[in-house]
Amino acid sequence: MKTIFISSFHPFISKNILNTDVFKIFRARQDLKIVLLVPFVRKEFFEANYGSDNVAVEGIDTTRFSNSRSNGFFSWAAFFFVYSHWIRRKRRDYLNANWSIYNFIKFRSFMVLTWFLSGHKALNGIFRSLDWRYSPGDFFKKQYDRYKPDLVFSTDIYTDFDQAVIKEAKMRKTRTIGMVRSWDNNFSKGLMRFLPDKLVANNEVIKKEAIELHDYPENDIFIGGLPQFDDYLKAPFQNREDYFKSIGGNPNKRVVLFAPGSPEEFGGVNLAIPRVLKEAKQKGILPEDIQFLISNHPHRPNDFSELAGDKDFIVRWLGTKLGGRENVEFSSENSRQLADMIYYSDIVIWMASSIGLDALVFNKPEIVVNFDLEKIPYWKSVRRFHDEDHMRAFFKTGGIKMAGKLDDVVNFVRDYLKNPRLDEEGRTKAREQQLWKVDGKSGERIANFILSFLS
Repeated sequence: MKTIFISSFHPFISKNILNTDVFKIFRARQDLKIVLLVPFVRKEFFEANYGSDNVAVEGIDTTRFSNSRSNGFFSWAAFFFVYSHWIRRKRRDYLNANWSIYNFIKFRSFMVLTWFLSGHKALNGIFRSLDWRYSPGDFFKKQYDRYKPDLVFSTDIYTDFDQAVIKEAKMRKTRTIGMVRSWDNNFSKGLMRFLPDKLVANNEVIKKEAIELHDYPENDIFIGGLPQFDDYLKAPFQNREDYFKSIGGNPNKRVVLFAPGSPEEFGGVNLAIPRVLKEAKQKGILPEDIQFLISNHPHRPNDFSELAGDKDFIVRWLGTKLGGRENVEFSSENSRQLADMIYYSDIVIWMASSIGLDALVFNKPEIVVNFDLEKIPYWKSVRRFHDEDHMRAFFKTGGIKMAGKLDDVVNFVRDYLKNPRLDEEGRTKAREQQLWKVDGKSGERIANFILSFLS
């Protein structure tokens, strides 16, 4: 029997891999032993949702990583080797929250140093050599000694945990396959410290970024698509009557879906959107046959208590809480609920989110909230999030409306309700750019690619 390690240290891995055909195909192989490496605090969730006779769940004490000074240093230093809008925004956010002359000089110095170090294959190689020599290589010694895996599948290659899994596998001459978890990761997670033997990319964009930013060999990249969207082609999972009954909505009304950002960053705007939509409906600017569905932020939900009892609004939160606002996972049922929510929506409004990709599967008109309620500096503005490198490429397709003020939101909703096919050509371009193939076979492609290294 062959043994494969699969890492799952980020909540979206459940949604992106474990709830998809990738894991289902693995688990159906009775000649395959699967070992899930997960945070210890979430072990019970994974055992309950994914455990079986050939699936073992290993809970990992993640505090060991944060207590390692050498690992912490190289994790921090990796961000000096990829110059991006994301790193500039994060450092600027820190400066805004901790303003001083010293921090301003540090910010400027760090950005100059990042600009100087980025994009040089030789410097990347030197950094990786030092990282290999001085960072720990035994975080997973107990698990490797116990199971002696034949293959390691790192589902989120930029986390410290996954990088440690990859390094230890390479030290033991075990084959590794890595995957870029999300569309922003090549820009937002620093340099890929240890390169897996093979890399799975969702699309051509991520493949190109991995080559240009991280020196990853082109011939070792496999494009598989986005497996979390395979089941979307089976939607709806509930008929319209049952779905709206389950959420307290009206099956005879159209739906405008709003996915707010975190309250810390977007609190005022998050509350202003429902208010302006309600006012527009009351004034007859928007039609009577619509209702507003709010899908609250998964990790940092907003307080929409002012909408309680309002027949025009439904506030939902999707996820499985395991204790603490950041300790959230996404079950298979949550994935089906998300698919139905978008399937039954007529328009999707969002900010700083990946839900725009979900909406593309169903060709839903999209509106991005790209404004503040008052004039504030750019580096404190909502706009700074939508200027990130991966977002700019997405918006250039012309398939998404960018709302620059509250009135734009109302006008765009009205226009899309009248003609849902507006900007459809741009959405098709965005779909091709980001989703690659939506044929229901991404999970099968990725699973078969990985399993080919065990034969």
